[in-house]
Amino acid sequence: MNVCAVIVTYNAMRWVDKSISSLYCSTCPPDHVIVVDNSSSDGTPDHVADCFREVEIVRMGTNAGFAAAAQAGIDRAVASGGDAVLLMHHDVWLASGALEALVACCSDDSLSVPVYMNGSGSGYETSFRPVIGRSCRLRRFLERGAGSSTVKIHVKDVPSGCWFLPVGLIKETGPLNRIFTDAGSSAEEYLARMRYRSKKAYVVPGAIIFHDRDSYGDRTLFDVSSIYNDLLLIECNPGSCALSRAAAKALLFFRLVFLTVHYRVNLLSVYRDDLHRVKSLRCELKVGRKKYRSCR
Repeated sequence: MNVCAVIVTYNAMRWVDKSISSLYCSTCPPDHVIVVDNSSSDGTPDHVADCFREVEIVRMGTNAGFAAAAQAGIDRAVASGGDAVLLMHHDVWLASGALEALVACCSDDSLSVPVYMNGSGSGYETSFRPVIGRSCRLRRFLERGAGSSTVKIHVKDVPSGCWFLPVGLIKETGPLNRIFTDAGSSAEEYLARMRYRSKKAYVVPGAIIFHDRDSYGDRTLFDVSSIYNDLLLIECNPGSCALSRAAAKALLFFRLVFLTVHYRVNLLSVYRDDLHRVKSLRCELKVGRKKYRSCR
């Protein structure tokens, strides 16, 4: 299998050496590595060009967000003849056998992800803990320390840090939605489209990666930018009708009423403004839902 690794970077000098080196130190190294740089200001692409001459670098003219940069890398990987794409954030590095385990469990119509450890390896990364909490089978495997490279466990949602995408799945599900600049929201929207097409996501317990996301610090205050992304997710879902989208927006409104009281921050005015922003994209969103439904 021809595997192409795509790493999306933005001011990634802190991690990029470790991230790229882990790929070449794998028991099953990728055939090609592409770094897509989102207009870094710390010299990341020049450093990669000097230290890793075999790596292909795609420079984005501006910081276009994760989805646009990741899709540029995926398009390049598919055009170069790759059978599968390992899509990584710049703060991710692999254990030596991770890619080999992902390749062993690959099927042409499903997404595979490894087990996410934090940067120090002392525990599971924050965004991966809910995945474990929702899957009794995965939790049992991890508690027993089962690491067979041939086992994969079906889960509903997975974080965006490291995805193994076969080209067949990419072609059926379509590109990442460039409307989303946030990696987490673009991942949720892509997973919703996968579910609409009855495609599945799996965790491979035999594959371990390290994601240094927790080193950024814990957010204790509600992130207001998530309201806009939540509204976009509701409108983008190809499997929902107008009534279900209205109900979802109403549920989001009542959740924000509670959070407004809890955080003592007026999130309802943000909801109103973001609702107008999303409405301005109504035609584009409608066309997108129609396109993804017709691809089924």
